[in-house]
Amino acid sequence: MEFSLDYRPYRFKLNQPIALGMLVTGYREGIIIRLIDDSGKTGFGEIAPVESFGSEPLENAQTKLDSFYGRVTLDAISTLYQEGYGCTQFALRSAVKSIFKTAAYPQSEVYSAALLPIETNPFSKELRACKAQGYRSIKYKLRPEAQGGISYKGLVELLDAVQDTGLKIRLDANETLSLEESKRALEILEGYSHSIDFLEQPLDRMLVAEMIDLSYEYNIPIALDESLSTMGREICSYSMPESMVWVIKPSLGDLNLLSDSHKNPLVYSSVFETAIGFSAILELQDSTYDGGLGTQSYFEDSSVVYPSSGMPVQTGLWTQAMSETLWNRLQ
Repeated sequence: MEFSLDYRPYRFKLNQPIALGMLVTGYREGIIIRLIDDSGKTGFGEIAPVESFGSEPLENAQTKLDSFYGRVTLDAISTLYQEGYGCTQFALRSAVKSIFKTAAYPQSEVYSAALLPIETNPFSKELRACKAQGYRSIKYKLRPEAQGGISYKGLVELLDAVQDTGLKIRLDANETLSLEESKRALEILEGYSHSIDFLEQPLDRMLVAEMIDLSYEYNIPIALDESLSTMGREICSYSMPESMVWVIKPSLGDLNLLSDSHKNPLVYSSVFETAIGFSAILELQDSTYDGGLGTQSYFEDSSVVYPSSGMPVQTGLWTQAMSETLWNRLQ
């Protein structure tokens, strides 16, 4: 099956700088793609790369789109991940999926973790606000004290406050901890196990074997994030406990890592897509934990974000007409 293909790049301002992997930026750049089938039905998708996570650069994605000369087939889309174009494949598959929709999906509720700013202190007021907004879990960026993170004493104070509110917490180290620092943090977390979702990516992305060892040594789940996007299908060659969490970034092509026999818990995570890419992620319904989806509020232009506030997020609120409007703005 063949589709007419067109695309339009975008560059939208953010209301504060964000860290996209190793890049700190005040803008989000990507590409909106449009497919039209032979009957005239239209579908949209979004290419939102993060190069330091192993995705194709934006300019490479654009070159690949140009190589199709305005027409693309399902067969060509199916091989893109193996060719190194995971973001491009997700965008095209999202567009195809929307074309093939025969009816609107029934609305459902999707929960996301709230991001607790590193500078938050005292913690109780912010945590109570998250609870009042309907959040069930929060995410905190765990850093060594020498890198501007909180001390072990501060970590205990945070965990005490989380426990008092009845929320859950996931701590994302973004590869910043040493093995000894990871063990020390896990020893502390063990005392709050009922309040912990997981410790995310404590070690360098290539130290998968060491993180697997930590999973066997401690009762706190370890989550892989950067390791998945960077190593690709090589990650599937590791034998790991079923408690080890996989943080899947669909926009980077991570869905290709999953198979029918996959047993590890999943978390779906956004990489600061506009509502077109974000709504495609919301349609994935098999996440084990509340998602990592707290990205929409960072866009300065509210017309490019998913129309929802608070928790839970209702699926199906972004319509085809909204995609058409955003597409037309990019002319």
